[in-house]
Amino acid sequence: MNFRAKAIKLYKQGKDIKTIDRQIGIRLDKKMIEKWVEEERQFEEKSNLIKQSIKIKKQLKRRENLSEEKIKDLNQQHLEILTKLLELDSENSVAKLDYFRTLYNLRMFEEAKKVGEEILEDNVPVLNSLANISCQEKDYERAILYMNRIIELQPNNEKYRIKLKKIEKTAEMSKKPEYKNRVHTR
Repeated sequence: MNFRAKAIKLYKQGKDIKTIDRQIGIRLDKKMIEKWVEEERQFEEKSNLIKQSIKIKKQLKRRENLSEEKIKDLNQQHLEILTKLLELDSENSVAKLDYFRTLYNLRMFEEAKKVGEEILEDNVPVLNSLANISCQEKDYERAILYMNRIIELQPNNEKYRIKLKKIEKTAEMSKKPEYKNRVHTR
Protein backbone atom coordinates (compact mmCIF):
# COMPACT_ATOMS: atom_id res chain seq x y z
CA MET A 1 0.00 0.00 0.00
CA ASN A 2 1.46 3.40 -0.98
CA PHE A 3 1.67 6.28 1.51
CA ARG A 4 -1.34 8.06 -0.01
CA ALA A 5 -3.61 5.03 0.33
CA LYS A 6 -2.31 4.43 3.85
CA ALA A 7 -2.92 8.08 4.82
CA ILE A 8 -6.48 7.92 3.46
CA LYS A 9 -7.15 4.67 5.33
CA LEU A 10 -5.85 6.09 8.60
CA TYR A 11 -7.81 9.33 8.11
CA LYS A 12 -11.02 7.36 7.49
CA GLN A 13 -10.31 5.44 10.71
CA GLY A 14 -10.40 8.78 12.53
CA LYS A 15 -6.66 9.15 13.19
CA ASP A 16 -5.35 12.68 13.68
CA ILE A 17 -2.73 14.25 11.41
CA LYS A 18 0.15 13.78 13.86
CA THR A 19 -0.60 10.06 14.16
CA ILE A 20 -0.84 9.73 10.38
CA ASP A 21 2.48 11.61 9.95
CA ARG A 22 4.20 9.28 12.44
CA GLN A 23 2.84 6.07 10.91
CA ILE A 24 3.66 7.09 7.35
CA GLY A 25 6.90 8.90 8.03
CA ILE A 26 5.96 11.85 5.84
CA ARG A 27 4.64 15.22 6.94
CA LEU A 28 1.17 15.85 5.52
CA ASP A 29 -1.46 18.49 6.09
CA LYS A 30 -5.15 17.94 6.71
CA LYS A 31 -6.26 19.74 3.51
CA MET A 32 -4.13 17.44 1.37
CA ILE A 33 -5.54 14.31 2.97
CA GLU A 34 -9.11 15.66 2.70
CA LYS A 35 -8.49 16.34 -1.00
CA TRP A 36 -7.25 12.77 -1.46
CA VAL A 37 -10.30 11.40 0.35
CA GLU A 38 -12.61 13.44 -1.90
CA GLU A 39 -10.76 12.30 -5.04
CA GLU A 40 -11.09 8.68 -3.91
CA ARG A 41 -14.81 9.19 -3.18
CA GLN A 42 -15.34 10.66 -6.65
CA PHE A 43 -13.37 7.83 -8.25
CA GLU A 44 -15.51 5.24 -6.46
CA GLU A 45 -18.69 7.09 -7.43
CA LYS A 46 -17.59 7.25 -11.09
CA SER A 47 -16.69 3.55 -11.01
CA ASN A 48 -20.11 2.65 -9.61
CA LEU A 49 -21.89 4.77 -12.22
CA ILE A 50 -19.85 3.16 -15.01
CA LYS A 51 -20.74 -0.31 -13.69
CA GLN A 52 -24.44 0.65 -13.59
CA SER A 53 -24.20 2.02 -17.14
CA ILE A 54 -22.58 -1.18 -18.42
CA LYS A 55 -25.27 -3.28 -16.72
CA ILE A 56 -28.07 -1.28 -18.39
CA LYS A 57 -26.32 -1.40 -21.79
CA LYS A 58 -26.13 -5.19 -21.50
CA GLN A 59 -29.85 -5.35 -20.68
CA LEU A 60 -30.68 -3.13 -23.65
CA LYS A 61 -28.65 -5.34 -25.99
CA ARG A 62 -31.05 -8.19 -25.19
CA ARG A 63 -34.02 -6.14 -26.43
CA GLU A 64 -35.97 -9.07 -27.85
CA ASN A 65 -36.87 -10.07 -24.29
CA LEU A 66 -38.01 -6.54 -23.35
CA SER A 67 -41.24 -4.65 -23.84
CA GLU A 68 -41.16 -1.16 -25.37
CA GLU A 69 -42.08 0.23 -21.95
CA LYS A 70 -39.15 -1.60 -20.29
CA ILE A 71 -36.75 -0.37 -23.00
CA LYS A 72 -37.90 3.20 -22.45
CA ASP A 73 -37.57 2.79 -18.67
CA LEU A 74 -34.02 1.39 -19.00
CA ASN A 75 -33.06 4.23 -21.33
CA GLN A 76 -34.44 6.74 -18.83
CA GLN A 77 -32.44 5.13 -16.01
CA HIS A 78 -29.37 5.15 -18.24
CA LEU A 79 -29.86 8.84 -18.97
CA GLU A 80 -29.95 9.62 -15.23
CA ILE A 81 -26.78 7.59 -14.60
CA LEU A 82 -24.96 9.22 -17.51
CA THR A 83 -26.05 12.69 -16.37
CA LYS A 84 -24.49 12.05 -12.95
CA LEU A 85 -21.36 10.56 -14.51
CA LEU A 86 -20.88 13.56 -16.81
CA GLU A 87 -21.33 15.92 -13.86
CA LEU A 88 -18.35 14.19 -12.23
CA ASP A 89 -16.33 13.71 -15.41
CA SER A 90 -17.40 16.04 -18.22
CA GLU A 91 -14.53 14.88 -20.46
CA ASN A 92 -15.54 11.20 -20.48
CA SER A 93 -15.94 10.63 -24.23
CA VAL A 94 -17.56 7.19 -23.85
CA ALA A 95 -20.17 8.61 -21.47
CA LYS A 96 -20.82 11.52 -23.87
CA LEU A 97 -21.41 9.12 -26.75
CA ASP A 98 -23.68 6.91 -24.61
CA TYR A 99 -25.52 10.05 -23.45
CA PHE A 100 -26.08 11.05 -27.08
CA ARG A 101 -27.32 7.57 -28.02
CA THR A 102 -29.64 7.44 -25.02
CA LEU A 103 -31.14 10.85 -25.82
CA TYR A 104 -31.62 9.66 -29.39
CA ASN A 105 -33.25 6.40 -28.25
CA LEU A 106 -35.61 8.40 -26.02
CA ARG A 107 -36.45 10.56 -29.06
CA MET A 108 -35.18 13.66 -27.25
CA PHE A 109 -33.91 14.98 -30.55
CA GLU A 110 -33.23 18.62 -29.64
CA GLU A 111 -30.97 17.60 -26.76
CA ALA A 112 -29.40 14.79 -28.81
CA LYS A 113 -28.62 17.24 -31.59
CA LYS A 114 -26.79 19.59 -29.20
CA VAL A 115 -24.76 16.77 -27.66
CA GLY A 116 -24.13 15.14 -31.04
CA GLU A 117 -22.75 18.33 -32.51
CA GLU A 118 -20.39 18.64 -29.53
CA ILE A 119 -18.98 15.12 -29.97
CA LEU A 120 -19.29 14.89 -33.73
CA GLU A 121 -15.70 14.76 -34.86
CA ASP A 122 -15.45 11.72 -37.13
CA ASN A 123 -18.02 9.46 -35.56
CA VAL A 124 -20.08 7.92 -38.35
CA PRO A 125 -22.96 6.62 -36.15
CA VAL A 126 -23.34 10.07 -34.57
CA LEU A 127 -23.26 11.77 -37.98
CA ASN A 128 -25.83 9.28 -39.27
CA SER A 129 -28.14 9.88 -36.30
CA LEU A 130 -27.79 13.64 -36.75
CA ALA A 131 -28.71 13.22 -40.42
CA ASN A 132 -31.82 11.26 -39.32
CA ILE A 133 -32.80 14.01 -36.87
CA SER A 134 -32.27 16.66 -39.55
CA CYS A 135 -34.50 14.72 -41.96
CA GLN A 136 -37.23 14.47 -39.33
CA GLU A 137 -36.98 18.23 -38.90
CA LYS A 138 -37.06 18.59 -42.71
CA ASP A 139 -33.65 20.29 -42.58
CA TYR A 140 -32.44 18.39 -45.63
CA GLU A 141 -29.50 20.69 -46.33
CA ARG A 142 -28.01 19.91 -42.92
CA ALA A 143 -28.74 16.19 -43.39
CA ILE A 144 -26.89 16.33 -46.71
CA LEU A 145 -23.90 17.97 -45.00
CA TYR A 146 -23.80 15.17 -42.42
CA MET A 147 -24.10 12.49 -45.09
CA ASN A 148 -21.35 14.07 -47.19
CA ARG A 149 -19.07 13.98 -44.14
CA ILE A 150 -19.87 10.28 -43.68
CA ILE A 151 -19.01 9.61 -47.30
CA GLU A 152 -15.71 11.46 -46.87
CA LEU A 153 -14.95 9.13 -43.96
CA GLN A 154 -16.25 5.97 -45.65
CA PRO A 155 -16.06 6.56 -49.42
CA ASN A 156 -16.74 2.92 -50.33
CA ASN A 157 -19.85 2.48 -48.19
CA GLU A 158 -22.68 2.13 -50.70
CA LYS A 159 -25.39 2.18 -48.01
CA TYR A 160 -24.56 5.78 -47.15
CA ARG A 161 -24.31 6.82 -50.81
CA ILE A 162 -27.83 5.47 -51.39
CA LYS A 163 -29.10 7.24 -48.29
CA LEU A 164 -27.54 10.52 -49.46
CA LYS A 165 -29.24 10.20 -52.86
CA LYS A 166 -32.61 9.59 -51.15
CA ILE A 167 -32.15 12.66 -48.95
CA GLU A 168 -31.14 14.78 -51.96
CA LYS A 169 -34.22 13.58 -53.86
CA THR A 170 -36.44 14.34 -50.86
CA ALA A 171 -34.85 17.79 -50.56
CA GLU A 172 -35.65 18.51 -54.21
CA MET A 173 -39.20 17.22 -53.89
CA SER A 174 -39.75 19.21 -50.69
CA LYS A 175 -39.23 22.41 -52.67
CA LYS A 176 -42.30 21.61 -54.79
CA PRO A 177 -45.58 23.11 -53.48
CA GLU A 178 -47.53 19.83 -53.58
CA TYR A 179 -44.94 18.17 -51.31
CA LYS A 180 -44.80 20.85 -48.58
CA ASN A 181 -47.41 19.23 -46.31
CA ARG A 182 -46.35 15.60 -46.72
CA VAL A 183 -44.47 13.82 -43.95
CA HIS A 184 -41.26 12.09 -44.96
CA THR A 185 -39.77 9.19 -43.02
CA ARG A 186 -36.37 7.56 -43.35
